[in-house]
Amino acid sequence: MRLPRSSSRAIFLLVLLVLPCSVALGEVDWEDVLRITDNIVCTCSCPPTQVSACSCGRAGEINQEVQNMLEEGKSDDQIYDFYVAQFGPSVLAAPRAEGFNLLGWVFPFVALALGGGVVVLAYRRL
Repeated sequence: MRLPRSSSRAIFLLVLLVLPCSVALGEVDWEDVLRITDNIVCTCSCPPTQVSACSCGRAGEINQEVQNMLEEGKSDDQIYDFYVAQFGPSVLAAPRAEGFNLLGWVFPFVALALGGGVVVLAYRRL
């Protein structure tokens, strides 16, 4: 039994639309999970360690949580915001370059440039 031509086209178009969505939602690349957990500090009682390098049970739970959030379609920033809301900004391995934290990213380079200038001036005076 053959389907009418219009029905087969409709089914074909439906498969083309649904298949990419199911593939996109189904699996998350493990490298994406590691990239995100590389910037999250494990919340266990171990010394402060990035989740991607920690081997405790809590790190495994965080890896699974991040994977689930990625499967739900959440962005990196949404995942980081989730953990910052729960544990505070110290949960991030590298502070965000915004607000007062921007000073932490810029100040070392400014101090290095000023220190180099002082060394050059002192050397010229000698």
